[in-house]
Amino acid sequence: MSARIPYYLDPFREAERGRVLEGALMLAKMPRLTALLVNTEGTVTGGLEFYQPFARQYRVDGWVQAALNLECQRCLKPYSQPVKTAFTLALVQSEAEAEVVPEGIEPYVVEDDQLDLSQLFEDELMLALPSIPRHIISTDCDWKPWSPEYDDRDEEVPEKSPFSVLAELNKH
Repeated sequence: MSARIPYYLDPFREAERGRVLEGALMLAKMPRLTALLVNTEGTVTGGLEFYQPFARQYRVDGWVQAALNLECQRCLKPYSQPVKTAFTLALVQSEAEAEVVPEGIEPYVVEDDQLDLSQLFEDELMLALPSIPRHIISTDCDWKPWSPEYDDRDEEVPEKSPFSVLAELNKH
């Protein structure tokens, strides 16, 4: 196993070899993901196992994990969200090949025989993000649900009746 993952490789050749990789990539190299984060510090760790189950079929089993700094949508403060996901992909070279991939396996179109591993890891992490980021334990969050005892609004002033103007006119 390799301690360092290259950013680009030929996945079809790696599947023919049966290569296994494990290591880390810089989080800062994932622009779509970092746009959703509070900061871009840290690394993403993951592992990949390339294999060829049948002639002219190429697969990769993998996992990726990271501690991502998100903004809680309750209290709007940053927090660290652990994210870990596993995946199995069928590596294909065209959309036509993607349509004949067996059900239950996600096709992944590889262009120019080059697989960008930072993009692959970025895609998988983005799919694993919570739809509404918030602190996992509610005691970590400064947000309080509305309650009359926490209500800091001024007392409501009763509205004047629209007919009170007519009453004033009748006095004159």
